Amino acid sequence: MDQPASPTKHLVYFADPMCSWCYGFAPVIAELAERFEERLPLQMVMGGLRAGNTTPMRTEDKAYIRSAWTNVNQATGQPFDFHFLEREGFVYDTEPACRAVVTAHCVIAGGGSLRANEVR
Repeated sequence: MDQPASPTKHLVYFADPMCSWCYGFAPVIAELAERFEERLPLQMVMGGLRAGNTTPMRTEDKAYIRSAWTNVNQATGQPFDFHFLEREGFVYDTEPACRAVVTAHCVIAGGGSLRANEVR
């Protein structure tokens, strides 16, 4: 009698490309994905840390983000660019970044490729 096939196991990683801790943890996830790709393939699920946000960042919000990013940088060594904090009226909406990751995955999984000069 044949053994029933065991369900395929995946490492499911919930992330948001604009989440500072997700970014800080990215090298670890990349290493796990590479090391265990045959036995435990990575399945990423994009979340929405601040999806659909329409409110411009206040001075207090920018101070919080600067502090959080500084903490992640110190803990992980990942570099951060703080220049966007100088922009007036910046809306910290993570949905476009999440959609971009999903779109890139779909294009690449479908056999396509993404080149910087093709992105408009």
